Amino acid sequence: MPQESDQSATGLLDSVESRISHRTALCSRIILIYGSQRQVLGHAVKRISHWVIAAKRRFHAET
Repeated sequence: MPQESDQSATGLLDSVESRISHRTALCSRIILIYGSQRQVLGHAVKRISHWVIAAKRRFHAET
């Protein structure tokens, strides 16, 4: 049972990471299109990246 739970949690984390990765890519495209706003959007991408790293660390600390 714990192994199934680990696999389920890993699958959920992978899904979240995939969505964040997709959104990060969209942000990157927007930065290219709207160069004048790149600093603001760049900070948003960095925050998302830091969130992903923190989420991974929390997940691995709990397992």
